[in-house]
Amino acid sequence: MKKKIVSLLLTLCMLVTLGALASCGEKSAAEIVNAALEKTNALDSYAADMALDISMSVSGVTMDIPMNIEMKAAGIKSGAPVISAAMTMEMLGISVAMDIYSDGEWMYIDALGEKYKMSMADASGEYDYTEYMDSMLVALPEDMLADKELIKNEDGSQSITIEIPSETFTELYGDLVTQMNSTSTGAALEDISITDAVVTITVADEYVKSYDISFGMTMNVSGTETTAEAKAVLTIKDPGTDVTVTAPEGLEDYAEIDADELA
Repeated sequence: MKKKIVSLLLTLCMLVTLGALASCGEKSAAEIVNAALEKTNALDSYAADMALDISMSVSGVTMDIPMNIEMKAAGIKSGAPVISAAMTMEMLGISVAMDIYSDGEWMYIDALGEKYKMSMADASGEYDYTEYMDSMLVALPEDMLADKELIKNEDGSQSITIEIPSETFTELYGDLVTQMNSTSTGAALEDISITDAVVTITVADEYVKSYDISFGMTMNVSGTETTAEAKAVLTIKDPGTDVTVTAPEGLEDYAEIDADELA
């Protein structure tokens, strides 16, 4: 009988030990997500799509301002950045398309049938779409992810969704809010109240596959109270794969201008 009891106790101890070891090997949602963000932010080259949309309501009238950006970037971390982007935007029934190429010294812009270039030293950040990516790929505080679980998707990726308090959202994503409003409402960050902020991050193969941000805004625009629903979705194509950026033809034909002339 004693032998059976000892054997049973040893078996229980082994099971407890194995369970403890297994749990030690598991990473938390915070570790997985923030490690993927760190690895993605360290990429020297990438191809990405960004869909930005603001739906504004002013005096009972609603206006949608969608913007889509297809971007390639290389040499971002190695000190020799080369970037190309194709942007389309709609506002008040007018569609605008713009192609941008930067070789680190000059920014070349092809829009509305005109081709011009400006020094990168004078170029506005408004045309540097890598800044949109930087302002979205934000690491979240671990305590915010502490009680969250990653949900496995059919394609094998994992997603996590977090509701973010207004003040915290402004601290984390203030640059994104400013960038999105620079092309729409023109409102300053300090004049905007954030509501209903939700972030969904999808991770695959140790990289961020997509980063989805939605939030509401209340602000005063030209003396009129304005509300808006905003959404920004960043999708990174095959992160970790080397990307080559090709210059458009005829760069010598782009007319040089000052940044003030473009404003």
